[in-house]
Amino acid sequence: MKLAMLMFGILGVLYMVYHGLILLIGALKKLPEMPVVMPTKRFSVLIPARNEENVLPNLIASLLAQHYPRELYDVFVLPNNCTDDTEGAALRSGANVIPIREKVQSKGEVLRIAFQELEPKGYDGYLIFDADNLVDPGFLQAANDAMCAGYQVGQGYRDSKNPGDNWVAGCTSVFFWFMNRLFNRSRAALGMSAHLNGTGILLGARMIREHGYNVHSLTEDQEYTAICALAGEKIAWMPRAVTYDEQPTRLRDSMIQRRRWAAGTRQCFAGYAGRLYRGFFTYSACRDVALHFTGVPMQLLSFVPGILTVVTLIKGIVREPASGVKNAVILLTISLVVCFLSGALMVLAVCLLERRPLKPRFREMCAMGLYIITWLIANLAGFCLKAPGWKAIPHVSTIGIKDLGDEHAV
Repeated sequence: MKLAMLMFGILGVLYMVYHGLILLIGALKKLPEMPVVMPTKRFSVLIPARNEENVLPNLIASLLAQHYPRELYDVFVLPNNCTDDTEGAALRSGANVIPIREKVQSKGEVLRIAFQELEPKGYDGYLIFDADNLVDPGFLQAANDAMCAGYQVGQGYRDSKNPGDNWVAGCTSVFFWFMNRLFNRSRAALGMSAHLNGTGILLGARMIREHGYNVHSLTEDQEYTAICALAGEKIAWMPRAVTYDEQPTRLRDSMIQRRRWAAGTRQCFAGYAGRLYRGFFTYSACRDVALHFTGVPMQLLSFVPGILTVVTLIKGIVREPASGVKNAVILLTISLVVCFLSGALMVLAVCLLERRPLKPRFREMCAMGLYIITWLIANLAGFCLKAPGWKAIPHVSTIGIKDLGDEHAV
């Protein structure tokens, strides 16, 4: 048992060292700039939407106001399983509609149907957004630059519409700033492939023709990242392609979202880890994605010492109640202090690196430790319990691109 724990500990340390080195070295290394070139690529903008009539108009308005020739892109809303007037809202706002009449279970199925219908139209690439997004006016130009530089897949900068709503939305916003700066940007600065991150995604038509879009997990973005790695397609990091996403304001919704992501990561690990590890020494993206998916068993193993510690404390309380309770209180206090300080330092570091104002984030500095604990609980549920079905998280923010304040600037 002790030998097994030692081996797991060594593997855990190596895992953290790998990601820590990428994070630290890449965060400080200068990011190569992608040249701005003449707009030539023709895009189809795709918006899967389920009961999103309230938020669609502002997204479509931001897309129709792009600093990009209007004749070079079309906007398509993909209504599916709707019980409201999503389709009518899309048409009234100036978008085209591809109604998905068949019963679909996931965003991946919706996109696959759209790709099949649009393939004969000869678009150079597809841009994918969630219905609650707002899109910076320079997004399409940045996607054009990435395609002209030879990329078939790209991930944009995922910002937040509502970081100031409450501590849940604020902490989720900080998490995505962390992913932008210390995950994808760090990889791009080191010449590595970025990872897809849900929305603000570029997919080239050639990539779809040659490799399809056969994704079946709850996290189609992570699954397609694995498909790109296995296909040898490097994913571009597009920091000038900014999307503003609405973050959940209820803790329950945040944990539902996190549990779904954890379950999807578990599905990706089961479906792709073997193939990715076979390419471990031949292509860096396979190695990186394989190690990323290995976070599933690593996180599960990280709970083992905690569980053993709790068992030991309970035994101590049973044997010697007074000293056992005292030891438990001391350990709990130390753990909470470490968690609080770690969360506060994370918020501080991310805001400084991303040049975000610190004063509005004081609340998140105090709450990030609690937020991390809730995500650990959701991760454990996602890893260990049956994969949850898709459940809508309500989107209510009706702000437009012009309503975003200074703290949204990147």
